[in-house]
Amino acid sequence: MKNHPPDLINVALEVLVREGLELPAFSTLDGIATRVRAEVNAGMFSGIVARMRQPDVLRVNSLVEVVDGESGFDALKRAAGKASWSNFRGQVAHLRWVDSLGGARGWVEGIAEPKMADFAGEAAAADAAVMGDVAQPKRTALVACLVHVAQTRARDELAEMFCKRMALISKRARTELEQLREQGRELSERLIDHYREISNGSTPAGARAPIRSKRCASRERRWSGPAGSRRNCRTSNGSPRITRTTTCRWCTGRSARTAQRCSTSPAWSSWRRPAPSAPCLTRSSMRSRIGS
Repeated sequence: MKNHPPDLINVALEVLVREGLELPAFSTLDGIATRVRAEVNAGMFSGIVARMRQPDVLRVNSLVEVVDGESGFDALKRAAGKASWSNFRGQVAHLRWVDSLGGARGWVEGIAEPKMADFAGEAAAADAAVMGDVAQPKRTALVACLVHVAQTRARDELAEMFCKRMALISKRARTELEQLREQGRELSERLIDHYREISNGSTPAGARAPIRSKRCASRERRWSGPAGSRRNCRTSNGSPRITRTTTCRWCTGRSARTAQRCSTSPAWSSWRRPAPSAPCLTRSSMRSRIGS
């Protein structure tokens, strides 16, 4: 799509050369190109205004009005800033305001994209004061094209800012995840070292040894002879030595009980009561016998 006069003149020269016609003066071609361009653009401007409703026309024309040094026309040319949360929220508000101006897509229906981009560029190159001096319907059509371009650009910039924010959040999340993994790895290594030292029978470095109460120690009696030693597993008369173990309820939380089993057998099935022995002759028993 050719819109500028030099491009139109070049097209006219190509047609004249191809047809073998005499070339006119440059001023003649310039005047013809300017007149044709004005007629085509006027038809497009009238078509854009005809597709707009009266409230839309009034709303678009009010954009070029300057109030306290500001105008909606300048806000249409606003560019998005950096991808920060404040700018993101501002871009969302800007998109809502631009969309509230009306359905610009339906206004420019049937207009070629390059032609519409030229109209929007012509409007963006001027300020509100200059656009106020432009005659109708050209002014309304140029501002309508600028509104359509502003709506499209606002959506594209908002999507780009959202992608940048998500990329930044993902980068921070990956960094924090690596830190958490490193902390978990260090914790697992420390736990493994503690378990290894505990399984080897030593107290882990930096850990406190378990404290046993005197009451628990006084209530626990165990056989200390080496396993498998018949000399220590038998008494003087040859009977099996019985190991008495008292479970402390203050340490384990269970009720105290006394268990007796043969210390030479590790199986729980070998538990048995000791063989009855002769009554022990103590001083009190001897006195009771003598007195009787």
